Amino acid sequence: MLDQLDDPIPYTLPDDMLAGARSRGTHLRRRRRAGRLLVAVPILVVLVLGAGAAWVDHRTNQVDRVEIAAGVLSPVVAGEPYNVLVVGVDAPPLDGQPPVDGQRSDTQMVVRVDPTAGTVSVLALPRDLVLPGDTERLNTKIGEGGPDALISAIHRGLGIPIAHYVAIDFHGFVRLVDAAGGVSVQSPVAIRDDLTGLQLTEGCQHLDGASTLALVRSRHLEYLSQGRWNADQSGDLGRMRTEQVVVPLVLSQLQHRGSDPTTFEQLLTVFADNTTVDTGFSRGALAELAHWGQGIDPGQIDVQTLPVIPFTAPNGAAVLRPAENAPTVVDGFQQGHPVPTAADSPGSNLISACT
Repeated sequence: MLDQLDDPIPYTLPDDMLAGARSRGTHLRRRRRAGRLLVAVPILVVLVLGAGAAWVDHRTNQVDRVEIAAGVLSPVVAGEPYNVLVVGVDAPPLDGQPPVDGQRSDTQMVVRVDPTAGTVSVLALPRDLVLPGDTERLNTKIGEGGPDALISAIHRGLGIPIAHYVAIDFHGFVRLVDAAGGVSVQSPVAIRDDLTGLQLTEGCQHLDGASTLALVRSRHLEYLSQGRWNADQSGDLGRMRTEQVVVPLVLSQLQHRGSDPTTFEQLLTVFADNTTVDTGFSRGALAELAHWGQGIDPGQIDVQTLPVIPFTAPNGAAVLRPAENAPTVVDGFQQGHPVPTAADSPGSNLISACT
């Protein structure tokens, strides 16, 4: 149903990553669409929070920064909740410059940090979302006008103010999962996705970074039933729910391994090499966030997806638009009281954490 939502922009995987994937039995094509990194928001929080003051002194100057126009970002008031927009991109901006024309932010997530209540919550925004009053998909904004355009579109269309901007790239996700020691997931049936190289058997199995990426990128999932492969119809929405399973698993792994010196250095390197933040995300702000977040429990991070419905745009494009209950979900998110939502497409039970 959502097959036609793909972007026709290919992405070439590095030879070393292709070789590693082949050695694990996956069958990756040489050209791929940009990676979808929806786990970026909460994982980024752990990277920053778990590092503490040592990170601020050792790595902060190595992180790329991008200038956001005056008035686009909302101010942070001491002790008050604020929102960070984190996007997953196919490549990081060079030397702090805005993304090149045509680049896609295939993942957009807003994380709400409430330092007083000690809570973190996440609202995921589908890549093919068209917001009220707009005509273009949300994931095209960053290629048209840089982070400023994306932040402004979210604020204008959903009423969510953004205080900080963070981008993490495709390679950073793979390295991050590997630094965490991989994740263990299970499926009641064998599943595959020829476009991402995903090949999982029935039952529990442990995935490294490349295999986890193939899983969270999957939008054309197939499952084996009675000897036949059947197409899962959940598309991008099903992919986002799969990532909601993966997010807390990676977070938990990072927290368990974060005290190990080798893992700690790997996390710092991933953050420095694969992340871009806005220039207003100062050393002091990062240090304060690091100090506050030491006690966060990954299992208590609420991750929601904005409710959407399929829609055909005037130009014939198949897109998504906010569902009728979307304003209620957004209001609950901004007030720190998430509103439960029902699954809106099939396939949500194909991936779960190993028991």
